[in-house]
Amino acid sequence: MLFIRSVTACACAFLVALIAAHLELNDLMRTALVADVTAYEEIGSAILDGNTPYVPLAIEHLPVALVPMVALVAISSTVGVNLYSAWVLAMAASFVGSVLLFDRIGRGKRFLLIALPLLPLALFRIEPWVVLLTVGGLVGYGTSRFVKGSIWTILATAAKGWPIALAAIPWILGRKTLALGTAAVSAVVLLAVAATPGFREAREFSGIHSETVLGGIVLMWRYVSGAEPGVIGAAGAMYIEAGSWSVLVNALPGIAILAACALAMSRRPSDFETAVSITGLAVLAIMLASPLLSTQFLFWLVPFIALGRKQLDPPYLVAAVAGLVAVTVFYPAQPWWAFVVTVKNVALITLAWIWAKDLLGRGRQDHEHALSAGSP
Repeated sequence: MLFIRSVTACACAFLVALIAAHLELNDLMRTALVADVTAYEEIGSAILDGNTPYVPLAIEHLPVALVPMVALVAISSTVGVNLYSAWVLAMAASFVGSVLLFDRIGRGKRFLLIALPLLPLALFRIEPWVVLLTVGGLVGYGTSRFVKGSIWTILATAAKGWPIALAAIPWILGRKTLALGTAAVSAVVLLAVAATPGFREAREFSGIHSETVLGGIVLMWRYVSGAEPGVIGAAGAMYIEAGSWSVLVNALPGIAILAACALAMSRRPSDFETAVSITGLAVLAIMLASPLLSTQFLFWLVPFIALGRKQLDPPYLVAAVAGLVAVTVFYPAQPWWAFVVTVKNVALITLAWIWAKDLLGRGRQDHEHALSAGSP
């Protein structure tokens, strides 16, 4: 039944995206739902033509993320199938696999429900592949298969970078040597790719991404004040012209949230649920601190929200729906668009606040209980 529900969800999500694409083809609106598949095709074709990734081919994606790009371009060209069809089928399979794998720790149905709002976008992005690898790590740790969990973590990190945060789970659960080894191997992969000229070139940008917390605020302020919005295209995304100070200011909320994660860890939690919650909040902190916050990144949080407490659901779902609207009807040069992006970001900040408050409150109660248990 869960399999059928997952496949049905993918079919409905594809239908939503198809309608949006049809409206754009008829000049009725502009959408960004399906845009990235073209970029993936260019990367896969360039590699198949003999170009070496990162040296000198400029690519912003990490090595394991290139696997589906190259494989699907090769398959689609061999079989004669449009890459869009092959891509959606592959990402749908990744999503269904994630749901079924996640159900091994008893939360498959909840995972499916939390993922629904962003599914029309995720099917046309690399995120279902990354989340599948991440779920493998979480399920490995959650079923006490720590070595398997670490292997999945390294693969997920080599696909997107942020899953290195999963190494915190074995650390919290007392497997510190394994956690350090997982983080070290993951870091070596990330540093090796980051050192290449092709990766650095693909990541060059100026200003601040239009969908970040600060980007949305600056864009709204410029519309209200009558100033030029300063929206420019760079590194495959839309950015707001701003000084270098904007990157640091934008990072401040994320840094504060990371501090809350560190404080929660210092209270020595030992259960899997708390370890996952701390890790999920750290992932949200990384997202908010980054100068790039594309809507599909919210899909990263799905497994952590699904394993979390239900009080996290409302702000996450508001953020996901607002994000989907902003991508489906994509008009960064319009004031209403900046408002929708700001609603999404306010929901994310609210989510971080509720999440951190719950974690720190939980840690305080555990600490007080431990003290009372040890008192004569």
